[in-house]
Amino acid sequence: MRAPMRGAVLGVPDARLGQRVVAAVQLEPGAEASHAELLERVATQLARYKVPEQWVFVDALPRNAMSRVIKRDLEPLF
Repeated sequence: MRAPMRGAVLGVPDARLGQRVVAAVQLEPGAEASHAELLERVATQLARYKVPEQWVFVDALPRNAMSRVIKRDLEPLF
């Protein structure tokens, strides 16, 4: 069974903390999720400082020839 979403978590520059945790999420066709649902799901599994502060839904995650997510291409979204 495939997961209803794929995601990438990255750190973006922050003046006070150095970096902040953010996430880009790609939903599979027909899947639905809200920011609140995602936050609730990860908040029970991660330490508070690891929970992304911002979530962005994308149509597709940028990938290289090896199918790895290109995180630097996601940074401008935040």
